[in-house]
This record gives sequence, C-alpha cells and structure tokens, in this order.
Amino acid sequence: MMPLAPSLVLDQAPAISACAVRIKSQLTAQVRAVMAEVGISKAELARRMGTSRSAVHRLLDPTDPSLTLSTLASVAEALKRSVAIELVVPVSDAPAVPDGTAVEVDRRADPDPESESP
Repeated sequence: MMPLAPSLVLDQAPAISACAVRIKSQLTAQVRAVMAEVGISKAELARRMGTSRSAVHRLLDPTDPSLTLSTLASVAEALKRSVAIELVVPVSDAPAVPDGTAVEVDRRADPDPESESP
C-alpha cells in the first residue's frame, strides 16, 4: 500500500478530526448512559479503572477525540460491558429505494478476502 501524499493527508485532517469527535461524542453518551443505569459516579468509575477523576473527565468530554483502545477496554471492564467496533457504510452512501429514502446495506467485507469458501 502506498503512503498518502502529505498534502492529501492535510486536506483530510479536518474531516478526520470531525469524524473522531462524532465517534467520541457517541461513545461518551453510551458511557454516561451506562453509568446512570448502574448508578456509578465519575469518582467510582475512576476508582474501578484505576485512574484519576481528571482522566475520567477527559474520557467523558465529547469534544476531546483522544481515546486509546486501552482506555476503552478499561472503561468497558469497569462498567462490566464489552466493546464492539465495526466499520459500516454510512446511510448517506447507501442506495436509495424508489421513494428516495436510503436503505442501510450490510457491506462488511469477508474478514479474509483471500480465503476460499469450501
């Protein structure tokens, strides 16, 4: 795979950053919902994660897109949840039906496209 040209990467940076903030915002909403559901405070979440309340504050800040997979795994474990991540085709890229509405299509690729079916 050829690396992207630096100018191409810079041109895409604002869109990538906006996408990261959207993802973080959705994740933050999910974490807050689970915290409310099980009655866990930020201080208790920090204790269960073995981290500081300021780290939990950053975790719950939807405008701060930085989040590691380790932190995500830690918060999931602290909340007794698992993590599921998948790449899907956005509804805006999905084909339209005759009435003009978008239809969500499962276009996930075979995990190993080189493998042959028996």
